[in-house]
Amino acid sequence: MVLGGELARALGVRQGDAVTMIAPGGQVTPAGVVPRLKQMTVVGTFDSGHFEYDSGLVLMHVEDAARLFRLEGPTGVRLKLKDLHQAREVAAQLSTTITGEFLIRDWTRQNRTGSPRCSSKNA
Repeated sequence: MVLGGELARALGVRQGDAVTMIAPGGQVTPAGVVPRLKQMTVVGTFDSGHFEYDSGLVLMHVEDAARLFRLEGPTGVRLKLKDLHQAREVAAQLSTTITGEFLIRDWTRQNRTGSPRCSSKNA
């Protein structure tokens, strides 16, 4: 796994250290709820310059995440645009062209100050 630099510092871990991940919603057994655990090795850290990411984000292989969180595949898609200022317009276009139950957020709304807002499709 790769940890945000602030998170790694808060946990006191460095590259090569083992970290135990605990998934919410554990396994129900006769003895009670047992959390799902996975021990992983820290292979690196990153510093994005955004405290929220650096203090709370973990990057791991998609297959490891799927097993730990019991998912069959990715639960989201992130787009990177050549012009970041077109994010709101692209999100609006996507919300009118994509069918199904999807949550569409752009960075301007996700990182705004005040109450969070997002545009959603059938949500």
